[in-house]
Amino acid sequence: GINAEYMGIFNMEKKTGPTCELHRGQKCKYFCTDEKCDKPICQSCITKHQGHPVKPYDIALLDKKKKAEKAKKEAKKKEVKKAIGTITVKPEEKKVPPVAPPKPEATKVPAPPVEDGAEKKAQEI
Repeated sequence: GINAEYMGIFNMEKKTGPTCELHRGQKCKYFCTDEKCDKPICQSCITKHQGHPVKPYDIALLDKKKKAEKAKKEAKKKEVKKAIGTITVKPEEKKVPPVAPPKPEATKVPAPPVEDGAEKKAQEI
């Protein structure tokens, strides 16, 4: 992970790191990126870090800043996703206008069929 002890140094120093803890007076021009070390080192310290991944201090500084920015963005994304997950949205109630019952139609009752003979009888009466 990112060693918080050196994060303040990154903000203050440019191109070279702090003065070496073991070799007073020497600037740390390199950074050991090994997980166990993760610290600025001077030219004299390089031999003690043989086999470890070592970068120029300014390059390591840029890499750490990018890594920190990426971690910050990822954390923000997770925070937003978590916040969105807690939002409950009520479905809108659809207001349906009341439906009037259908009006009864005036139904015409058909007249019974009239037989020809019955028609004559009706006329006679």
